[in-house]
Amino acid sequence: MVYKNKEIYLEFEKLYEENFAKVNRYFRYKVKNVWDADDLTAETFIRAYSKLDSYRAESGFVAWLFSIARNVYIDYMRKKQGRKNREFMLIGSAELDLSVGVNLEEQICLNETLAEIREMLDELPEKYGEVIALRYAADLKFAKIAEILGKTEDAVRMMHHRAIKHMRKKYEKQKMA
Repeated sequence: MVYKNKEIYLEFEKLYEENFAKVNRYFRYKVKNVWDADDLTAETFIRAYSKLDSYRAESGFVAWLFSIARNVYIDYMRKKQGRKNREFMLIGSAELDLSVGVNLEEQICLNETLAEIREMLDELPEKYGEVIALRYAADLKFAKIAEILGKTEDAVRMMHHRAIKHMRKKYEKQKMA
């Protein structure tokens, strides 16, 4: 088998190391079970490696990788809809830290706040949630998100603005209640 981009195979380990955390954070935002997020991250890199011969450098590796990640997530959701599995709640990346000097009360309050934010994020329309996940969980710039979603950068910025506005309104409503 002859590969068009032989040099990219040599760089894959470096690209994996540079992008693993971003992809994993993206999945930890999208799914509530940390083990599923880790499995989806692994699946993304397995698919990326197996499809390296179809990678075109002009599209950018990160955009290409996150396109694969989105497809992995879509496949996961299709399979999951057929099952009635109960998910365990993962509240952001915060966990109860009982080490010396950590205020337990502050940690519990942080976890409650993160749970409220998670709930608001889950209630966002899918297109807004995807922009928020790619922006904050994957730490991507608007230009990359636009490339991944096949939209203009201005459209992505507007979606981001609307998502934040929606969450702010919801937050203020909750605090008034």
